[in-house]
Amino acid sequence: MVLDGVGDHTRAKLEDWLSNYARGQDKHLLRFRDWCRERKGCGLHSLDAAELWDELIARATQKPLPQRERPSTATSPMARCHLLPRSAPAS
Repeated sequence: MVLDGVGDHTRAKLEDWLSNYARGQDKHLLRFRDWCRERKGCGLHSLDAAELWDELIARATQKPLPQRERPSTATSPMARCHLLPRSAPAS
């Protein structure tokens, strides 16, 4: 999954622009999480995509994530589930 978009470039201060952009990206991640929860065909259907993202960032902060010798054939970073912890589905 890739969250992409154009932030509001009319903000005069970089701090304001970054804050606004981060809020927008967070909103889109939560919308994806909610969308995925409702669809059994989504690879993260029974999991919380936002929580998995936070866990992945925490792991990468502690220790760089392993890199394969060859690029994955997966079409998105979130599809590369071998990098994510095996969390039990929420009850």
